[in-house]
Amino acid sequence: MVDGPLSKLKIGAVVQARMGSTRLPDKVMMPIPGPDGPTLLGRICAQLNRSERITDIIIATTSNPIDDKIEEFTTQSGIPCFRGDENNVFERYQKVSQLHDLDIVIRVTGDNPIIDTSLLDETIRAHQDQNNHYTRSTGLPIGMNFEIISGEAFKSINAEALTQEEQEHVTLCFKNHPRARVHEFQTPSLIKNIRLTIDYPADIAMFSLLFAFCKKTVSLKTLNQVAVAHPWIFKINQGLYQKRTFKNTEEEIDCALQILAHFGMKQSADIFIQLLQKSPYKSFE
Repeated sequence: MVDGPLSKLKIGAVVQARMGSTRLPDKVMMPIPGPDGPTLLGRICAQLNRSERITDIIIATTSNPIDDKIEEFTTQSGIPCFRGDENNVFERYQKVSQLHDLDIVIRVTGDNPIIDTSLLDETIRAHQDQNNHYTRSTGLPIGMNFEIISGEAFKSINAEALTQEEQEHVTLCFKNHPRARVHEFQTPSLIKNIRLTIDYPADIAMFSLLFAFCKKTVSLKTLNQVAVAHPWIFKINQGLYQKRTFKNTEEEIDCALQILAHFGMKQSADIFIQLLQKSPYKSFE
């Protein structure tokens, strides 16, 4: 139950989901653990329902017929569904924010099945107390951090003026805003670098085992307990590449060098560094 200054606000968790994943098609409707477990999208919505701050949950999918299954799920579940442009994800969020008159928007992706709602509620509170346009958390494992945007911020953006990259990555245009803030969490060292997102079959395998051990809600605390008792579980999908958006070319190059080093390709890394030393990038001169 929302109380205090947040009680009058419409706080919407907007879940972007689609069936056409290139690496793992149909993943949002896969049962985890299979064959009789809740679907990935169902798990996400169930966890969001535990939040004491969220007032609305909306699924934002595409107008592509392949995503009809997602709309069928929302109809059966009684969850509002918005369908929009397949490539312009920003526009989908902006229209959902306007249609539902949301004061605060929580960006949720359909491939991250673990949401610690106590930490999410804390981040929502910080966002409101600091009167932020954009708030992101940091310090949690991959797949557990949050992004929160004010409805006012969405109204201020001309979606047609955005670059293709800004259209595809919803919060890119907010990250450098003067009223953007970072809310930092401290994660136990055992689980700081674990991977809690679903892009590959190995991710499905890991989560199937994790949910078999954790019958109730999974939180940062229970993840740490699993890591102590069964550390091998998180090694199943360790080392998989996590697709991400880079701030600049230098950050992307640094990530490429880390990947080469991780897979033991030292000679290739050395050649890459030599080429970079001849390049115009100042950070490598």
